[in-house]
Amino acid sequence: MNISDKYFDEGDDDGNTPLHLASMNGHTKVVKFILEKSDPKSFDINKKNNFDNTAEDIARQYGHKSVLDLYLRYTNPSIAQLPQLQTLLGYIRKYPGNQFQK
Repeated sequence: MNISDKYFDEGDDDGNTPLHLASMNGHTKVVKFILEKSDPKSFDINKKNNFDNTAEDIARQYGHKSVLDLYLRYTNPSIAQLPQLQTLLGYIRKYPGNQFQK
């Protein structure tokens, strides 16, 4: 059952959608719920807020690795299993602010 994506796409005064806010606060279960219940054909996971950030960008800025893992699995489930990528992601999470991040 998909919930109407209009609820997921509505933003606050800063353009933050529920997905942005859940990502900002590290609410993994809420992010997972939104990703699972939204219709991938009509829901824009890469919608940007007024500061030009996607929800995934925000999760990265706040260092919420469990949320980032969800985005990785949701956007490309097969690539999440690559050992080299897991090593690189582990490095990026361990050393926030390194040259790999925006």
